[in-house]
Amino acid sequence: MKKLFALLLPILLFSLLPAQNLGGGLILGFNASQVDGDAVGGFRQFGLSGGGFVTYRIHEQMHLQPEILYDQLGSRDRGGFFSLRTTHISIPVLFAYTLPVDLGSGYQDLILEAGPVVGVLLAARDNNSGANYTSTYTNPDFRAVVGGEYRFSDRWAFHMRWGYSIVSFLRSGSRPIYLSINAPGLYHHYVQFSLRRYLSRR
Repeated sequence: MKKLFALLLPILLFSLLPAQNLGGGLILGFNASQVDGDAVGGFRQFGLSGGGFVTYRIHEQMHLQPEILYDQLGSRDRGGFFSLRTTHISIPVLFAYTLPVDLGSGYQDLILEAGPVVGVLLAARDNNSGANYTSTYTNPDFRAVVGGEYRFSDRWAFHMRWGYSIVSFLRSGSRPIYLSINAPGLYHHYVQFSLRRYLSRR
């Protein structure tokens, strides 16, 4: 609980900033993920991603954006014999830049973003064997994301981002059976697609 409160603190502080610069909305999408460092390749593990975000405008075209997401990540082989599922509360804190794009029928916003992510691990299991790997992973884990968003109306946007672990999330001294030989650790590697519903107009 203390970890979660510490992660939510930046978003709580945002609520104290001037209201005229604040915005936000809801997120619903999915992740396609793999774990670099295991013996399985390919973005075959699909999972949910959903939550909310707050934006704080610091310039006409720049804003800060903290988010709270429920994320499902992991790894899965081609036949589904190995299926690692990790679930997280993810807290990205992003810097975003808005580019107005002229599509002929009017300007729409293209938003570019980047920033760090802190992830609180809720559980990690092999869906087939039931093996629990939660205790073998560091908590929280740390990632970085870059992405873009096309805001196709006042209220709706399509969003895509790429994420990768900044450091290995494998706890020191742990060596699960699926770790590749000579692998230095385990790293989340994922692509996220989502729809975003803004709660206020531009």
